[in-house]
Parts: sequence; structure tokens; C-alpha cells
Amino acid sequence: MTQSSKPSNLNAYSAELKLSTVLEYVRNPKRKRQICQEKGISELLLEQWYHEFVQRAEQVFPDSELSISPKTKWRRNNPTEELQRDDSSPWGFRVNSERGCYLSRSTSAQPPHWLSRLYRDEWNKRGLIIWDRSAQRMEQYPASRALKLLAKLRSTREWRTDGFRIIQCKLVYDYQPDGTGKVSPKPQMVQEELFHLAPAVASELAVCRREA
Repeated sequence: MTQSSKPSNLNAYSAELKLSTVLEYVRNPKRKRQICQEKGISELLLEQWYHEFVQRAEQVFPDSELSISPKTKWRRNNPTEELQRDDSSPWGFRVNSERGCYLSRSTSAQPPHWLSRLYRDEWNKRGLIIWDRSAQRMEQYPASRALKLLAKLRSTREWRTDGFRIIQCKLVYDYQPDGTGKVSPKPQMVQEELFHLAPAVASELAVCRREA
């Protein structure tokens, strides 16, 4: 009987193999089945590696995937800038990490004056923060969600002409109409559009990758 060439346990897979496989999948999720066939692994195992990757993103890749091209100027948070306030920019994004704060070229170090207290509490949380002045909304992405967002931008092209929707997923419970106040046992996941990024804005966000 011919023995399988696959490792007998999960620990037999090297870290390099796991990392290269997950990154290949992130670059092109549509090749999932083909990647698994080429690597000799199951789709379930690839999903497990991917979840491990995003869960440990802050430790493994604190900044490497949340950086930008040389054309976009990032700057470390300067204490003197905290005294300044610039509400002229229509949008902005920032990355908060253990190394400091990195800002898009249109972003002030201070939060816009229109941010509510709830948003201000999230302003310095680690991860990616995107805000829009016209909608007066802000969305905070932990490292795992930020990686998924950037991967989606890199794997699609529609945003180059249509822009990009910043959405928030919510569970909605339907109450029974009989007046008992009981909640339906089957909540629905709905997507709410917080705001829409113009193509030029989405382009600046999409090139976030290897400089910070």
C-alpha cells in the first residue's frame, strides 16, 4: 500500500508553508480549491490556517499589512499636533498600533469636532479607523477585519469606477406580532452602509500595504 505524502498531523506543516498558503489565498480567494489541490491540503485546513492568521495578525503583522505606498505620506503621532485641529478634510483614515499612530495624508491627529463621545472612545483603539465628514460616521476595524477589508480591495477592481462602500453588519431580531414581545428565533444578518468612499479615496486606502 502506498503511503500518503501528506503529513500525519497538523504540526508537520511548516510555518513557512502555512504563511505562504494563506497569503496566496488572501491575494486571490477565488483560487481556494486550486490552492488546496496544489498544496495537498483540504479546504477546511486552509480555513483553519486563515483564521489563525487573522486572529494573530496584531502580533505577527502589527504594521506590515496596514501600511501604504511611498506616494501617501504617513507621519508618526506628534504630541505638538494634538493641540491642533483640522476639520477641513472630508474624510480620513488612521492606523493605531503598538508602534504609534499613522495617518493618511488628509487626516489630522485630532478627531473631527463632530465625532460623538462614542466615536471618540474608539479613536485610539488599535486597528484601522475610517471616517467620513459628510456622513458624520466613523468605523473602527480591528486588525483581523482590516486585513479582510484590504484583501477585498486588492482582489476586486469595481471600486476604481464605483468607489467602495463601508458597511456594518448587524443582527436584526423580528418581534412576534402577537403582542407577547417574544423575539423570533431566527435573527437576520443585514448590512448597513455607513458611507461611500469615492474612487480616489478608495485608491489611497487600497495601496495600504508595506511601508509603515
